[in-house]
Amino acid sequence: MAIKKVLYIVTQSEWGGAQKYVYDLTKSFLDEGMEAGVAAGTEKADLLNKLASLESDKLSLFREKHMIRAINPYHDAIEFFSLIRIICKFKPDIVHLNSSKAGMLGTAAAWVYNLLKNPPFRQNGGQVSLPAQAGPFKKGGNIKVIYTAHGFVFNENLSILIYLFYLWLEKVCSWMRDKVIAVSLYDMKSALEKKAVGKNKITVVHNGVDLKKRDEILGKVEARGKLKNFISPLEGGKGGVNAGIGAVNSNFSGNALESPEAQIVGTVANFYENKGLKYLIEAAGEVVADMPNAAFILIGKGELEHKLRKIVKDKRLADKFFIIGAIPDAYKYFRAFDVFCLPSIKEGLSYTLLEALMAGLPIVSTEVGGNPEIVGDGDNGFLVLPKDKSALAEKIKSILKNKELREKMGESSYQKAGDFSLEKMVRETREVYDELFYPV
Repeated sequence: MAIKKVLYIVTQSEWGGAQKYVYDLTKSFLDEGMEAGVAAGTEKADLLNKLASLESDKLSLFREKHMIRAINPYHDAIEFFSLIRIICKFKPDIVHLNSSKAGMLGTAAAWVYNLLKNPPFRQNGGQVSLPAQAGPFKKGGNIKVIYTAHGFVFNENLSILIYLFYLWLEKVCSWMRDKVIAVSLYDMKSALEKKAVGKNKITVVHNGVDLKKRDEILGKVEARGKLKNFISPLEGGKGGVNAGIGAVNSNFSGNALESPEAQIVGTVANFYENKGLKYLIEAAGEVVADMPNAAFILIGKGELEHKLRKIVKDKRLADKFFIIGAIPDAYKYFRAFDVFCLPSIKEGLSYTLLEALMAGLPIVSTEVGGNPEIVGDGDNGFLVLPKDKSALAEKIKSILKNKELREKMGESSYQKAGDFSLEKMVRETREVYDELFYPV
């Protein structure tokens, strides 16, 4: 059968890696002429609003107010039945799930839908005999269920009981799924070692970025000049670095970005514990103590913003470490940075690292998740252990102090970006879809 309709389900609509993944696949398959549906939580509607701007008559959006990140029996029960309703209404060929909560609720909803569609009534000596059915559960082929693991939750730092609970849930859900896509070799290996997924059910499809957007990346001087506008103090505490605690960056004049001698370390991340951003701030203290021309820029937003600003203030880094809000298409400004740093404690396959490749930047990142598949230690950057602020600082300084090394690593990053193209990701995802309907 021809694959005509895909329903994507993701827990949050707040922009992040999983949301970019869903957006890119949705837009790409719409361009191919398929129909797509997207269901996502509404707490922050970044993804849903961005999709709505496509104004496609082949796109259906489902705004799910009960789809929340935290476990909540009340909201989760309502959302479970809501997902069954959506599947009944949209009637997809494939349900493609993303993120842990949506992955579990969506798997259960799709399984129940398929069970009601083809109830296992057995008569006449064990032969299947099904009555004619009508309505949303009309008899027919089962919808296929795919889950993309953007980093398995059981790989997080959990207590033993919670770890065993999530591992058990993953095993149960995997039994009900047709395919699991891991975004990194690390995640696939981890799932197989823990027997969370059968090896015939899991495959790797790396995230990809649109390399045609390289032309949109600004040069260093222009990028720094425009970033200065985001960093300048603003009245009223909104939108600028001075929002929050005590006018954190009140000594900043913008000259640091305009000076040819300035060396800028940058990162883009949502402000969550798993991103390890407090270790970057601590590392920044060691770097600037040795290199007065160094400065740090953190672009993003999230629940830890107040806490991170307080750390900056307590470390007396107000004139060296600048926290600014989320910037649309932040990759356009990446060449303002001399080094890109990602200090994550847990990762799937980071889009920001892929964008750093696209911009041709040397990278310092932690050796977690799929990061080593993007950053070759000593090739296009350095890898350090998570939570090691001193190692972060030393590797950042070694790149900043060595122009030849910086240029060599940047060129290696630029070349490596070709291995992570959006075109490749879409093609390999389509192959996963096709194999479910046309097995070799």
